[in-house]
Amino acid sequence: MTMLKKERKQIFDFLGKLIENNNRDWFLAHKADYDLMRKNLEQLVIGLAEGLSHVETGFNFTKSTDYTFRIYRDVRFSKDKSPYKNHIGIYLINGGRKSPMAGYYVHLQPGSSFVAGGVFRPESKILRAIRDEIYFNTKGFESIVESENFKELFGELWPEDRLKRIPRDFPKDAKSGDWLKYKSFIAMHHFEDKDILGDHFMEKTFELFKALKPFNDFLNEAILLSQED
Repeated sequence: MTMLKKERKQIFDFLGKLIENNNRDWFLAHKADYDLMRKNLEQLVIGLAEGLSHVETGFNFTKSTDYTFRIYRDVRFSKDKSPYKNHIGIYLINGGRKSPMAGYYVHLQPGSSFVAGGVFRPESKILRAIRDEIYFNTKGFESIVESENFKELFGELWPEDRLKRIPRDFPKDAKSGDWLKYKSFIAMHHFEDKDILGDHFMEKTFELFKALKPFNDFLNEAILLSQED
């Protein structure tokens, strides 16, 4: 297995400099560094996709750019007018970054890197389907997210995107009530910078992919049902 250690270091070095010099003049002056970063990112995506293919046997890789997000920020409605993102995002699933399916996300950012699985702010029809699946199969959902291995690797689901009350379409005393409050369903494992740049990052990431699969499978079963209507 290729560790891509050199490639990861160059990506991180570029992001670190970009954070300190987030302006168009600096970016244009260092276009060659950015182009090299993109080439290294392509190799990293290919390596991650190869590892995922052993977990998701139906995963069909297309091209690396289908799974990465643009580095340019949309600043039209933001107080922060920095033109570039300070991170790299990779979303691996069939259909790439535009897919509505629960997938595997790798976030590279100095001081704030993580690997995650699940679905971020799905459209209302999909969100309702996921909540229905959790409501009718609470035991199955909890057998995944409350398992010892899952909690050891990911802790609690991402808590930042929740309702204060149970959605009114469900009974107020539903056993799954706390889960139904979520608007995003995300499990996250954080990395320190030294671990991102270390010898075992790829191996650890593939371990996380494997641990995330039952979680994603549960969510995707609901998502597929929502698309049949």
